[in-house]
This record gives sequence, structure tokens and C-alpha cells, in this order.
Amino acid sequence: MLAANEAVAAWFQEQELPSVYRFHAEPDPDKLAAFTELAQAQGFTVPGKGEPTSRDLNLFMRKLVGHPGQRALNQLLLRSMMQAVYSPDQVGHYGLGAEEYLHFTSPIRRYPDLLVHRLLRAHWQRGGRGRSTRELGHEVEQLRSKSEHSSERERAAMKAEREVNALYAALLMEDRVGEEFAATVSSITDFGFFVELDAEHVEGLVRAEDLGTGHRLVVGALVWPDGRRVQVGQRLTARLAGVSVPRRQITFEVVAFEGQKPVRPRGAPGKAPKGAPSQPSRQAKPAPHGRGRRQEKPGPGQSRRPHAGKRRRKR
Repeated sequence: MLAANEAVAAWFQEQELPSVYRFHAEPDPDKLAAFTELAQAQGFTVPGKGEPTSRDLNLFMRKLVGHPGQRALNQLLLRSMMQAVYSPDQVGHYGLGAEEYLHFTSPIRRYPDLLVHRLLRAHWQRGGRGRSTRELGHEVEQLRSKSEHSSERERAAMKAEREVNALYAALLMEDRVGEEFAATVSSITDFGFFVELDAEHVEGLVRAEDLGTGHRLVVGALVWPDGRRVQVGQRLTARLAGVSVPRRQITFEVVAFEGQKPVRPRGAPGKAPKGAPSQPSRQAKPAPHGRGRRQEKPGPGQSRRPHAGKRRRKR
């Protein structure tokens, strides 16, 4: 597939014909620097002397296979990458390390693929006849508009996919509040950290304030004044604290970090996270009819016996 895409892109370049390319720019320098710092905090060194190539990064990620911080580093690296778009300008694909690249064939059929097919067919139907500069310029402008529309719809589809995944994750965990799970710290923020369940692959938030106040954010970790530290890749046991299906939010609380004393005794209720839906309270079951059942006090003019004044007809 990749070879076919590169070959067709190179052919369009050789023929100097307009086409729709898949453009992937170089990563954001600040985000890439954050990735490098996190990797160093985990004890790794990213090759490339501050400007790694896509090949350097691919080789580096292969070394992380099986490491606890593999997923977190991979996610952070993906966030540092620019989003690939469609464009009539031939500018290369950083992630694949390709100078010419487009979508001619792929596992998912997309409209830009069909545009490339139509451009090839139109060229062959013309018998390879050249066109004027005006005709070529007009076609490029049309392809630019279609490329921008395709890129916008791709982003909309990705957003819808994330929302659907979050919805079904909340529905999956809705009836499991209070259960404990093996989990791994997947990412760190200034207000807490996200954990991913090892078996269910569901992600949720642990609020930093639930572990105490005074925390501060450092590279890939949260640190408290008493020396406690939570970092990416750390293993723990987490209890599901709350699920909000309408908000697509899942919150956890820490039971114990791997190799450390429990933060909260098992089975002990924790502080309800902000925004978490309250759980229904257990109501006492009504007493059966007969002895021991508390009757309401009758009002004025009412009999103490139910159905007073009415005789049941014998059958």
C-alpha cells in the first residue's frame, strides 16, 4: 500500500500534473521538546540531538516495547505531531519519511483516493495531451477547495469517533462503581492524572486534590510536599468513583500504588470527586403485610380498619 501511494505520487510529480497529496508537517518543536524531557525522566535518551528524524523516533519507540511508560510516551509523541491534511501542494510526509506521498489505495476508501483515480483517468482519456497554464491553475484551485473540505470532514469524523468511544466507555463502566481495577498512569495534568485500566482499556481521571493539597507539576509527574510522586507509567490499584454518561466522564480514586502502602483501606468510601453523579442511597425494604407493619394514623372520621364499612361478599 505505501509503495503504491509513493509510486503514484512520484508519477504525478514527474508528469508535472496537479494532484491531491497527503501532507504531514514536521512536529511542533515545543511539544517535541516536552516529549524528549519526559523520555529523559523515564531514563531514555532520544536520538537526533534535539531534531530527531521520523526514522530516529521510530527506532526509539521500538526500544520501548514492554516498558511501563510505552503507551504514555507514544501518546505524547502523537500529540507532538502535526495533523496530516490533504493538499494540492507536494510537501512530503514527515511521519512516513516520504518525499512524495498521496492516498491512491488504502484500507479505508476516502474521497481523496477517488480524486486521484479521476485525475489519472482524465489524463489517460486526453491521451497525455498537455493543457494551458490557465486550465492547470483552475484545476489546482478546485483541488485545493476539495482538499480543504476533505481535511475538515476528516477532523469531524475523528471527533465523532472519540465522543462515541467515550460514551460507550461510560456505558460499560456505569454499573461498576465501587469496583477496583489494576491500572497504569497514562498522562499527567496540573489538576490530576489519567489512569487506564489494564484489562478494560478504559481511561478516567484521578483528581490530585483527592491525594492532598500543595502538589506541583514537573516533567511527567505530580509531586507533593511530603515527597509523594505520581509519574507516567506508574502501576496502581484504582477504584471506580463515579460515572457520568451524559458528560462522558469517568473518575477514579487511588486504592494503592504498586509497592506502596494503601492510600485508602480497601472498601472504605472515598471523597466523591467534583462533578461525579451521586449514587442512589439504599432504601429500607417495606415490611410485609401483617404483624410488625407500621400503619399510618387514621384521620378524623376514618376507621382504623382498612375497608371499614364494606363487607366482602362471600363467593
